[in-house]
Amino acid sequence: MKVSLISFFRLFILCVLVFALITPWSAADVSKEIVTEYENNYVNRAMFLKTPIRGDRQTIFLRGSNIIPDPSNSGRPLSFLVGEQVRITELKFRNNSIEFTVAAIDGSKKGLLVFQFPGQLEFNFPERENFDRALNNSLIAGLSYREIESAKKEFIQDEFRRVTQDIARTTSSDNTFVMDAIATEIPEVAAAIRSREQAEKELEEL
Repeated sequence: MKVSLISFFRLFILCVLVFALITPWSAADVSKEIVTEYENNYVNRAMFLKTPIRGDRQTIFLRGSNIIPDPSNSGRPLSFLVGEQVRITELKFRNNSIEFTVAAIDGSKKGLLVFQFPGQLEFNFPERENFDRALNNSLIAGLSYREIESAKKEFIQDEFRRVTQDIARTTSSDNTFVMDAIATEIPEVAAAIRSREQAEKELEEL
């Protein structure tokens, strides 16, 4: 009986070792050195947002080289604005996402900035280049007034392009058609278009 128990115990240990060897690293086991580097660069640091947070979280999808903000919460109230200063209070590497907990400088509100990947994160974090690009488009330290205004302008331009493309798909039109239609609704642009058309007409009459 004693020999049988010892043999069973040895078999159990062997199975555990084999399982450990053939099982790949889980996403939560992204290299500790990499995790620590990001923690040192962001946690407990004041940053400026380059993307807004609506409701309690903003998810940003990383699909290859594409960075796609989740539009599903577009109707929710704004919690944090573009250019708003926040403090990163926590950073978590999860199975297929990385979460930044952001808080107002005075601690009055909190939110999540979530970077969602298409698959599980790996030990050596091969998605790092795309993640860094998405991160730099979302958070930055030490913005000057000019940089804040530039970040707001960049966000407006990105949103405008995204909306234009969405309208074009919805109406089976091209971007130029949509841009022309939108331009006529902006007084200054509409006036410029009328002036151009008038000038072209006068040239034809010469």
